[in-house]
Amino acid sequence: AAPGTVPAPAPGAPGAPAVRGPAVVSIEGRTHPVEVHYLAEPCANYVTAAVSAVMDVHRADEPGDILVFLTGQEEVESAVKALDAEAHRLQHSTGYALKLLPLPLYAGLPGPQQRAALGPAPRGHRKVVVATNIAE
Repeated sequence: AAPGTVPAPAPGAPGAPAVRGPAVVSIEGRTHPVEVHYLAEPCANYVTAAVSAVMDVHRADEPGDILVFLTGQEEVESAVKALDAEAHRLQHSTGYALKLLPLPLYAGLPGPQQRAALGPAPRGHRKVVVATNIAE
């Protein structure tokens, strides 16, 4: 040993401190029923396909919010913008009662916007969270 240092016994040797395994942490969470929809065929523009699928689900008038996974922030923002436009078009042309509330969710999003995406939808609205894998 170097001068002024005290060698420590090897783990498991007599006099060595007890070595414990890693702590196990369990976090209880809520689960929600989920319906997964896949495309039957590859598509040229998956953002456009996702927006179309969301609008189909929304018009079906089933209860519940919608979660869409896309690959990156740019795709998320593009989809949210397109969903806003489609929702306004549907609202003005048909007077559809349930309003669509598209919200982005990705790692670089400011905290208040992340909380809005994770919180409950206002009464009379269906929330659509368009997210990267942060939402997993």
